[in-house]
Amino acid sequence: MLKVFQENPKTGLSVSEVMAATGLPGSTVHNVTDVFTVAGWLSVSWRTGAARKARRPVKCLRLTALGTAAEWGEAPTPITMDGRRADLMRELLRWKEPHTVRELAEAMGISIASASSRLRAIRSCNWLDLSWADEGDTAALDFHAGCRYQLNADGVAGAREALRLYRSAQKRAEEQGTSA
Repeated sequence: MLKVFQENPKTGLSVSEVMAATGLPGSTVHNVTDVFTVAGWLSVSWRTGAARKARRPVKCLRLTALGTAAEWGEAPTPITMDGRRADLMRELLRWKEPHTVRELAEAMGISIASASSRLRAIRSCNWLDLSWADEGDTAALDFHAGCRYQLNADGVAGAREALRLYRSAQKRAEEQGTSA
């Protein structure tokens, strides 16, 4: 899929165009492009105007400089890391049982919306197992209370590697006198 974007660096591509060029189903293209966007490999814009026959704008994906440099199998983890995500990774690694977004938010001292937003990249990498609270649990009527998350084996390995890379970047930044 990266090759298709590398062949069209100026124009960018819609999901339909990527599907046509790769022969992949839409769900796969959406999942992969979501991960590439989170990783900073793709940027998103919207096509509108006379160049389009349809009435609604179409999502257009274009390689970033980071995406242009990426090579499959040699690229860094698709989880871009900042201090907030590092805190989330540490918290997820600490929990041994499935937990809700609400429990995660309370443990981290952040809003439910913020916790949910921080989980989005991890969900797109398939690093989380999901389960639901018992039907008798009245709190399960609230999505945030009913859905429980836990890192799966890939998630544990990925979170550890992402944190290792983050610590390494922090150390390099400190040595250079900048911040990561």
